[in-house]
Amino acid sequence: MDFIDFRSDTVTCPTEEMLDAIRHAKVGDDVYEDDPTVNKLEEIAADAVGKEASLFVPSGTFGNQLAIICFQKKLK
Repeated sequence: MDFIDFRSDTVTCPTEEMLDAIRHAKVGDDVYEDDPTVNKLEEIAADAVGKEASLFVPSGTFGNQLAIICFQKKLK
């Protein structure tokens, strides 16, 4: 049985299609909001959950930390 291990990006190897997507991705500086790939991903994510905006974070740990910080500020 074939399986894909999603535990970490360090235990998976990209396929040729993934590498091709990386090679041909349109990129920009997301700090200045001019990375078209990140902008599109945020737009898709916001639409998927019915929100006006979303924020891309590079890892689950980063997202969890943001959630904890926001929740703590809400409690104050």
